[in-house]
Amino acid sequence: MDWQASGDWQGGTPGHDPSLPEVLAAFEHGGAWETAAPTAALAAVLERVAGPGGLYAGADTDALTGIVRQWAAVESWAAAGLMSALRAMIHDDDAGAPVLRRRTNLPGGWDDSLTYEIAAALAMGPQSAGNLANLAWTLGMRLPGIGGCWPGGSSPGRRRGWSRRSSSRWMRMRRPARRR
Repeated sequence: MDWQASGDWQGGTPGHDPSLPEVLAAFEHGGAWETAAPTAALAAVLERVAGPGGLYAGADTDALTGIVRQWAAVESWAAAGLMSALRAMIHDDDAGAPVLRRRTNLPGGWDDSLTYEIAAALAMGPQSAGNLANLAWTLGMRLPGIGGCWPGGSSPGRRRGWSRRSSSRWMRMRRPARRR
């Protein structure tokens, strides 16, 4: 502790990250972190730039816009991971499909104990856990392989040429014809 007494501390200011301005600039338009695919590394950098109390000290509006966009991307990435884990729990259950006592048009189902396991794991009520499990199962059935499209940072629509025009055409084909 001689350095304290003599006052010849060679380090920086405690709690201050000298590289923070460069990291914040990377979230601005055209920056390296602005278009980064959501990963755990991105979440760690976002947590780092938030600083103590989540005040984002030193960030201007352009950087904050990029930060907000990337937090939304990380949130979507985490939700996709949650749905994937829930589908794995359903797959590991004996029946593997939902038991819907109110709806008879879907196949037989999973045991109620799985719903209670999900409720306990996510600290929510069993009704909400059942709804979440149904959502995970339905997304897995309707959009198989969708999870593989997002980790690279591109949506399935961009890969397959999906646009508003093609989606409105699809909706017209799905609508029943009107009677005249």
